Amino acid sequence: MTAHNLFRVFHKSLFRCAAPFAVAVAVACAPEPTEPPLDPSDDCPSGCSFELPGLPNRQGMHQVGVYENGDVLVVGGRRHGQVDAIADVFLLRGSADSWSELAPLLEPRVLHQLSVLNDGRALVTGGFDAGGIEGTEELPSATSTWRSAGDLQTERAEHAQVLHSDGDVYVFGGLFGPGAQTSAERWDASAAGSWTSLPSIPSNFSAGSAVELEDGDVLLTGGILDGDTLSRRAYRFDVDERSWTRVGDLQHARMTHTSTLLPDGRVLVAGGYALRSAEVFDPSTNTFRLVGDMAEVRERHSATTVIGG
Repeated sequence: MTAHNLFRVFHKSLFRCAAPFAVAVAVACAPEPTEPPLDPSDDCPSGCSFELPGLPNRQGMHQVGVYENGDVLVVGGRRHGQVDAIADVFLLRGSADSWSELAPLLEPRVLHQLSVLNDGRALVTGGFDAGGIEGTEELPSATSTWRSAGDLQTERAEHAQVLHSDGDVYVFGGLFGPGAQTSAERWDASAAGSWTSLPSIPSNFSAGSAVELEDGDVLLTGGILDGDTLSRRAYRFDVDERSWTRVGDLQHARMTHTSTLLPDGRVLVAGGYALRSAEVFDPSTNTFRLVGDMAEVRERHSATTVIGG
């Protein structure tokens, strides 16, 4: 297996994970475009895992971002056994064996979202503290302090967030008030503090997943519709036309899962609440098909594809 056939999946573990309060890294084999995705007969996805140094304050439900140079940023969450959100921020540089504490968030938050922009800024949106959070924050660099990035049009937590190739950040759905919502917004990265509303998602959406496709569309999958109802629904959002299209349903209803763009343009949808299963979305047919199960149930994890290492 050559190096260009590998992708790394960075998992931020939570209270239900096997290795709590650490950031684990699993390495699996990414198939060539002409091969079936993640063939269960391939022995690579079932092993090949290792752990990064444990976080110093036993925090979970945090958000993880990876800089272009490989540094890992961990933001917010809550400490084990506690309910209150925290503002703690840590950075793991390159091959360092310990975490560096950075300037704290302006506002503690949990169930928030984080994006690391191409210019090195980090953007945090939404979440909960004593209540829902409208405010957003940006960190210009690892050596600076957090500053306001403007207020969302609607407070939200458990939403989905995408750093788009156009340089802007898009947020979708989330929890607000009594339940899941349909609203969506865009943050103009060139005009910090500028949030604008987008057309509403056709159905309620929270605790789902979103990813940009190769053509620039954004794919939304799963989540919570109302109450405890999990969703198999999936939608494509055309960023240029600002329009929604429903595509084929997921094979399994899922929430708190991941969606990862593969090198051939397909999307790997993995895990979620009480699930080991994974499926692949084909953008040419707008359909999903099941692939091999993961070795463990994973939810609220994160996954990043890295080509060539």
